[in-house]
Amino acid sequence: MIMYFVFYSFPAWDLYFDWGLFDRNILNYSIGLKSETQGLYLIFITTMIMLSYYIGHIISLKFIKGTAEKKNKIKLKDTSYNIKRINFFIKVLSICWIVVFLYLFTKYNQSILLFFSPSRKEGLFESSYISLIYLNLPLLILILIVLKNHVLNRKISKVKMLYLLITTFLIYMTSGQRREIIDLFIFIFVLLTHLKVVNIGEIKKFNQIKYKRKKIFQIGALSILLVPLLWWSRVFFTQLQRNDNNVIMPWERRGFIELLFGSSSGGFNTLLLGLDHKRLFNLEWGYSVYFFITSFIPRGLLENKPIIINKLWEQDLNLIGNPSTFFINEMYINFGIASIFFSFIFGLGLSYFYNKLYYSKDVFYNIYSYTLFSSVILLFKNGFTQFIINTLITLILFHIVYIFIKKRGSYEKNNYNR
Repeated sequence: MIMYFVFYSFPAWDLYFDWGLFDRNILNYSIGLKSETQGLYLIFITTMIMLSYYIGHIISLKFIKGTAEKKNKIKLKDTSYNIKRINFFIKVLSICWIVVFLYLFTKYNQSILLFFSPSRKEGLFESSYISLIYLNLPLLILILIVLKNHVLNRKISKVKMLYLLITTFLIYMTSGQRREIIDLFIFIFVLLTHLKVVNIGEIKKFNQIKYKRKKIFQIGALSILLVPLLWWSRVFFTQLQRNDNNVIMPWERRGFIELLFGSSSGGFNTLLLGLDHKRLFNLEWGYSVYFFITSFIPRGLLENKPIIINKLWEQDLNLIGNPSTFFINEMYINFGIASIFFSFIFGLGLSYFYNKLYYSKDVFYNIYSYTLFSSVILLFKNGFTQFIINTLITLILFHIVYIFIKKRGSYEKNNYNR
């Protein structure tokens, strides 16, 4: 809801009142309101879509939280972890990541320093599945190392932890995507905060909810500050990568407001582009659902399978890039007025799974909930289709490892205590 008001509603009213704080062009496509009536209608509808999502979340939160507090647990099997298998998977996953890294680096004709910089690398990740594997393997290795030390009830040295964090962040910067880096930042912060709360809770009683909310506020503020910094870093390193020594200052390319937002257009502007595309090319109702169903089928088996909606905009409208879809836009473009209902169902379902995992006694199930939580920017900015695909693949990968490292039996008190 906070992201909606800041990054969606504010740019929408800017466009409606013609304040001129944001550029009306999206890439090389000029957008605009056809009438004041259309502007007010779309602002009202998009607000209702976001509110219905939030209401679904609140209803689910009250139900799951109340049930968890009443029963003091959620019915999941207690699980301890096999340390030998954790060590084995750390080695195997490390080897797998090195293989993927060498494959990608052989395709890159620049230095290794620029490879690990937050620059645009068009064509390097020709498949989103390769990108997910490349980014998720080091994250999973970090999780296993932290989990192993938590199970053994011992602290990781500051030097080792710093090395793990820096290495993982460098790998994520390779993507050149601010969203990926911020998602990682949030995930690690939440994971370490949660384990710290557990350890403190074993020693003395304190207000865990208040402590966590304070930490979440801190990570939110830091994440927002990272947006313009990462945008400028990507511009700078992309120029170096292209052998362009004329470093462009951020304020030379965008105004102050656009620099703060890290983008020249808000989600509402992108909605107008999507509606123009739908009108010109007769996009069918529920297109993204059809894309999702066919997304896991290799294109060799289904040559004419659909492409993701923002790539479709780029292709059909001859754009110089593909803008972010946004959750609200994808809902409305796919389902029209019915998107208010579908947004409610989505918020209800997502919140149900998130809270069920969050209140689990198994720390690995908690980690699944942090994956969902840290991907909230992906959901908001890139839409429900990409969010579902990315998080589903990530959770499947994590769960495969979980199946092999879990060990049936009762929890030891010093392992994990909800």
